[in-house]
Amino acid sequence: WSIIVAIIGFIFLKSSSVIQTQHITSIVVLSLLYSIITIHQTILLAKKQITSANVIQIVALLIQAVGIVICFYCWQINSAFAYIYASLVAYSFTLVLSWFMIKPIVPLKNFLNDFSFSDLKVSFSYGFLYQIVELLQLFKVRDDCCKVSLQEGSQYLGIYSIVIAVLEAVFVIP
Repeated sequence: WSIIVAIIGFIFLKSSSVIQTQHITSIVVLSLLYSIITIHQTILLAKKQITSANVIQIVALLIQAVGIVICFYCWQINSAFAYIYASLVAYSFTLVLSWFMIKPIVPLKNFLNDFSFSDLKVSFSYGFLYQIVELLQLFKVRDDCCKVSLQEGSQYLGIYSIVIAVLEAVFVIP
């Protein structure tokens, strides 16, 4: 499901002028990596391994922050590419880490033997529903941002977004 959504996103972004062309491939790869990492976190949470799921999130954030600092101060990359490079490294490392964390829970041998076409159909239906929920959540956040911006001005929108990010971080704390 993640790969299909990434391909659809790539086609949509390539056919529109929403994002600069030079960033489209990076954004699609980042979203695919993040999607797979999120699936791994969900598996860990389902198996009540909350600390492991939180470690994945924190490791990604720390590597990303260090990577941005290195890009800015060591390599003099002061553009969106600093975030892109740092995120690619962080998500790639985190994907490998999360893969090793879920490997004992979902052994690949058993998965390939036990997986059927009906399971694939169920996965796609849940994936589709999950995608709709994610889009609705995105629209809700954007709606809130528009309301705050219109009512209070853009200076409060930055404060609002920081406060929301801090409140969402509470979900990560065990």
